[in-house]
Amino acid sequence: MIKILLLLATLAVTLAADKKGEKYLEKLGQQRLMDMQALEHKSEVDNIIIFEDIQTYQNLVLQYENRPYHVVVLFNLKPEEQQERCEHCMITEQQFSQLAYSFVQDRSAKHETEQKPVFFVIFHLDSDEKISLFTGFHGHTTIPILSVSAADEHHGEHDFSHVRFFTTDNEWEIIPGDIVTGLKQIEFVNNALRTDVQLKLTLKQMLKANLMITGILGGLVCLVVFGYPLLMIQ
Repeated sequence: MIKILLLLATLAVTLAADKKGEKYLEKLGQQRLMDMQALEHKSEVDNIIIFEDIQTYQNLVLQYENRPYHVVVLFNLKPEEQQERCEHCMITEQQFSQLAYSFVQDRSAKHETEQKPVFFVIFHLDSDEKISLFTGFHGHTTIPILSVSAADEHHGEHDFSHVRFFTTDNEWEIIPGDIVTGLKQIEFVNNALRTDVQLKLTLKQMLKANLMITGILGGLVCLVVFGYPLLMIQ
């Protein structure tokens, strides 16, 4: 009887410790989520986080456990080198902004904010430390690369020494000639995260599109008004 009581007491202590540990990990995950939200809020680029500190990137992105959010990362040259050395790098980054904007607007419109958040990150190779992490830890040698890491991609894993951080299916090694429009990037991320986000245009893009349509319609009206009498004369 005493042995049974001791066993039950030990089990109760173990369960209490596990529950306490789970609460701590959940609290840690929520803190990391708030840190990402703060970085996104103060970023100079709307809806995109650009990490200057590699340690922060490692803590908030590369930690699988207790990360209650998805991360989409664009690895790219630093901006001042893109135009000189890599035109498709520059185009990819421009369209990455369209990707991030579309996700934020589309998910908000569909009231999907209760689902796991998605953060968009640009990782510029602007230091030896970042280049070392890119080529060593991630194992890449070419850029740009669009990578997606789902929050629950390695759920239950504890030993990551044999695990590739970004799975092959969730990485797009962009080469010259690839179509890297915002729409194509959205399709890629949708496939990786099993989402259904649609392309969303910014106000500036909508105004530009409306002006183009208005110009085309105006040209057609002028053609009919001034061209029809000439045709009738002939």
